[in-house]
Amino acid sequence: MKCSFEPTPNVAPLKGILETSVNINRIIWVTSLKEEEKGSSNRITEDIIVYFKQINLSATFFELESASDFYRISRWVCDSSTQGVGSIIHLDMHGSREHGLHVARSDEYVPWPSVGKNLRMINEITKNKLCIIASVCFGYHLIRNLTILEISPFYCLIAPESEIFSGYIEDNIVLFYKTLFESGDIVTAYEQHLGDRVSMFLSERMFITTFIRYIQKHCLGRSGKKRKENLLTEAIKKLGVNDLEGLRKLRNNIKKSIDPNQDLLNKYSKIFLAKEMNQVDIRELIKIASENKGAM
Repeated sequence: MKCSFEPTPNVAPLKGILETSVNINRIIWVTSLKEEEKGSSNRITEDIIVYFKQINLSATFFELESASDFYRISRWVCDSSTQGVGSIIHLDMHGSREHGLHVARSDEYVPWPSVGKNLRMINEITKNKLCIIASVCFGYHLIRNLTILEISPFYCLIAPESEIFSGYIEDNIVLFYKTLFESGDIVTAYEQHLGDRVSMFLSERMFITTFIRYIQKHCLGRSGKKRKENLLTEAIKKLGVNDLEGLRKLRNNIKKSIDPNQDLLNKYSKIFLAKEMNQVDIRELIKIASENKGAM
């Protein structure tokens, strides 16, 4: 199953149980800008360093000299991460829709797929507690081609889908961090300070909407019935079942194997989210899928 840009089903009934609070123990700030572009970035980091010291939050700052530095820093973050403990990586640089992150000093690019691969390694160690705040043009491209068949590269991504101006970031990013650490809720901080121009990805929300679309497409209505009949036909040919009792048992077994259930939900959530989602009742997802067929 791949993440989709289709209309999102109404998951409002699950809002209270989808996790939006974050427990962060450190910030890794990665920058790469030309000298003449550093004014706004320097002012932001000066203010943010003061604030991080006030709340006793560990912060490490890196400036990339080359594309290989990005991989080296990713490895360091991976090696120094603690299992199940959250981190924020803040990316402060330019980005290209086609090429990825731009390293100003060497005029190189780190391709989006390579960025995602390295973040995925870190997020696996943190058990899906890595947040990416990307002051990077086209940074939202990092969610392209995600699949729930491997762990998400991050718990949360906040990034622009297109170009973003440094003045907007300077006006809002410090306020965003203050609200984040005062409220403990990343959605609240995002909506108050960045939601008008920047997009947000939450891995739990995407997992749930993807699973709901799977139920809609493969388990409900005509498509679900057709899928069951196709599987039954294949099984009859393979097993040679031709008596009524055998057909009844075979039909029941196929129904159990493809009907959405809590075990199936947890099987994929353990892959994509590094945890089971027992707080989400599969019956609620089936209900939402049935009520939102038009969202397909």
